[in-house]
Order: sequence, then C-alpha cells, then structure tokens
Amino acid sequence: MLVQTEINEIDNILNINSNGLIIAFSNSNEEKKNFVSNIVSNMVIKHNTSVAVLNSSIGFRGFINACIGKQYESIDKTIYKDVLKEFKNRIKSIANSNLLVNFASSYNLNELIEKCKYVKTNKNVKLIVIDKIDTIIDFKDTQTEIFSKLKELSTTLNVCILCVC
Repeated sequence: MLVQTEINEIDNILNINSNGLIIAFSNSNEEKKNFVSNIVSNMVIKHNTSVAVLNSSIGFRGFINACIGKQYESIDKTIYKDVLKEFKNRIKSIANSNLLVNFASSYNLNELIEKCKYVKTNKNVKLIVIDKIDTIIDFKDTQTEIFSKLKELSTTLNVCILCVC
C-alpha cells in the first residue's frame, strides 16, 4: 500500500509502503486541510483503504465535505452526462468506507499512542493521519521524542502514520 495523493511530485516523495512516518509542515491551515483531505479521499475512494484521521481540526462533517469536494474537483467534466453518476458513486464510496474521523482539540502523547493502537487493532486501518500534531501538550519541547515514538509505533503496528503540523 502506498500513500497516494494523485499529485505526482508529492507521490514520489511519499513512496512509503506498509509502515513509516511522514511529517508534513505548512503555515497555512487551508493547505493542511487540502493536503489531508486529498490524501484521505484518494486512499478511501480510489484505493479502498481504511484510514483514520485523528485530531481533525475541522470535525467529522467538515472533513467529509472536504473529501467530497476533492473528489468532485478530480472528475473529468468533459462528458457531462457521466459527471453526476461518477460523483454519486464517489459519495457512496465515502459513505460506505472505513473512514474514521476523531475530533479533539488536543492530545497528550500517551492518549495519541493509545488511539493509534486502537484504530489499528480494532479497525485495521492502513493509514493513520494525525492532523494538527502540534496541538499535543508540550509539542515544542518534545518534538524529537514524539516523532521517535510515532516512528517506532508505525513499525510495531505495521501502519503508515502521517503527521501534519
């Protein structure tokens, strides 16, 4: 399983198979939202992969709407009669998918690790996205420790973890 955004330049960088840690930084909340919703919607819809999004900054409904928007943008609209049908199929795919979105204002590292273990063990997700990881308590003081533990966790659980700051 590769993490795929359908943006070739990014996909070449994110060439990670079953486990690994990806850390993405951006100053713009809009860029972060677009990046995460693009990856997640492609993984869920086009690759039928189970995904968990932890600490989503926009809540479940907002996140689903962002994923639907990304899928609509990617539909080839030159054949008008097929656009609505394709869009309905993609929405149905999101509704029937194994997409888990957990909204929280912040975590401590132990809570985050437990949530990762839970979604991997009980929901068998292939990708865990930790949105707004910089909201972890004492993040600035413990970044190295946090990323080290998450890298170890990704290997132990055999899951890809994407952290977005």
